[in-house]
Amino acid sequence: FAVTGITCAAGFTAPAGETPTAEACTAPGPYIVKGCVTDTAACTRPATAGYVYDSASEVLNILTFVVTGVTCAANYVGTAVVATCTADTDPYVVTGCEPIMCTRPTTAGFDFTAAAEVLALPTFEVTGVACATGYTGTPVVTACAAAGPYSVTGCSETTTTTTTTTTTTTTAASTGGSTTEPTPASLVFNITGSFAFEADTDATVVHDVVQQMLITASGQPMEDVFVTVTTTAARRLATRRLAMTSFA
Repeated sequence: FAVTGITCAAGFTAPAGETPTAEACTAPGPYIVKGCVTDTAACTRPATAGYVYDSASEVLNILTFVVTGVTCAANYVGTAVVATCTADTDPYVVTGCEPIMCTRPTTAGFDFTAAAEVLALPTFEVTGVACATGYTGTPVVTACAAAGPYSVTGCSETTTTTTTTTTTTTTAASTGGSTTEPTPASLVFNITGSFAFEADTDATVVHDVVQQMLITASGQPMEDVFVTVTTTAARRLATRRLAMTSFA
């Protein structure tokens, strides 16, 4: 198929830089001719997403077509390029603006195994992000403002608090005097006290009395100090002197 020598009829003109052309038919019938428009033929403004026409200056007649001032919309990047249409009332063509694409971040503490991601703006949406093992909280996802990783916040590393308890044990002897265990270096006071107990005094009572002695002597609660006296020793105790000396 080849057709040459086509020209525009009276009242029709080929746009600047173009010539009338012929295209083969796709089924039995007339072939297709293009390239000639009427002097009043004009393009229309397109509705292509990603472009802003607020500052556009448009001469839409196909023969004298000039459009400037088209820009990329928010969430799109690039440089808008405009081209004329080829038939009356067709929209002119805009290209060059592409959606901003976010990427998945590598922030520690977050698990993306079950994440569902739509990474192009302005339809960005990410769900299914979870806190990684060893982290707690509620993940919050925020779209990127420029091409790059989106942000994730809300997961904090789990902290473990270890409490150390210091125990001092004093056991009263059954034959007089006292047996005193060395006290921890954190105790910086000396105590000597005399106590009289009935022969059948319960060990708990003895414990409470000696514990109170520690609190009184130190001038502050000693929550990390515990004194125990065996039940057998308590029952045998009549009048004994208990001594506790620090080894700070």
